[in-house]
This record gives sequence, C-alpha cells and structure tokens, in this order.
Amino acid sequence: MPIFQKKIIHGNPSGIDVATASADNPIWFVSGTQPVTLPFHLHGYLVVADSGVHGQTGLAVKAVAQLRTADPQSANHAIKGLGQLTYTAKDALANDRLSELGSIFDHAQVLLRQLGVSHPRLDEMITVARQNGALGAKLTGGGMGGCMICLAENEATATKIRLDLANHGVAQSWVQLKK
Repeated sequence: MPIFQKKIIHGNPSGIDVATASADNPIWFVSGTQPVTLPFHLHGYLVVADSGVHGQTGLAVKAVAQLRTADPQSANHAIKGLGQLTYTAKDALANDRLSELGSIFDHAQVLLRQLGVSHPRLDEMITVARQNGALGAKLTGGGMGGCMICLAENEATATKIRLDLANHGVAQSWVQLKK
C-alpha cells in the first residue's frame, strides 16, 4: 500500500509496513531513518497464526491514547518497556539466543495486554501455543485482532503448535524458518 494511502488510513504511519514488505531480508527500522539489514542468525521456527478477527489498528491506537490520558505512568512504562525489548530482541536475533527471544515475546505480550491492544482470541491462541511448547508468543501487527506469532525450537514443536491451534478453530497458520 503506498504511503499516502497509509496516511489516509492510519493518520501518521511509521513506514514499517512499506519498509518490511519491500525488504528481501529482516530489517531494523527506526522511524525517520533509513532501514538497515538486521543480522539474523537464529535457528528456530516461527509459527504465525491468523486469529480470524480483523485487526483494528486505528482502534488500538485510540485505546493506547486513552490509556495515556487515564493512566500515563502505566501506559508510558509499557511503551518504554516495549522499546527496550525491541533492542534486546535485536541482539538475541543476531546471536542465536532462541530461549531469550521467546521470553522477550512473552514479556512483550504482557505489555501489549496492559496497553489494551490484544484480543481475547489472540490471548487464547497464545495460551495454546505455550501449552504446546512455544518458547514465547505474542500478537503481531496493529492489534485488536490479526495474527499471533510464536517461536518454536524445532519443526516437530512447530507442527504440534499448528495442529493444536487448528483443533482450537484456527483456520490459517504458517511456519517460517530461517533460510
């Protein structure tokens, strides 16, 4: 989607969607700077599963804005924590620290729930993934629906997660491994 359309839909988009969709490799993107290739040496499997609930980025942004007004200390703490986790995740990806990245996913999801941008269906899917051996799981995308992403140590665990998600009504899921 061209950036001008994203501005119409989102108001003030970060540019991350355009940057990542056009990249051949994982990128590190900070708004206002040029994207750079992200060192990526992780051995493991990512399972992405669609909740079937259409994501609502605009509503999620409003929820965070309302929380920042109602409880600025809590909201700002969660936002700052997510920023710090991003830098920690970058290092874990570059240095093949799979279980650390899983813990980062879990911690990020706690903060995303605190901000009010998760969804009960996503929370259910995350629980299923964790019960089936995921090292960590979180929502991905704009929030309030959309997809869940989790990290599995091996292909057998990734397959087990996908099968149990399907048993819980998840119609679409994908496994991605580093190539």
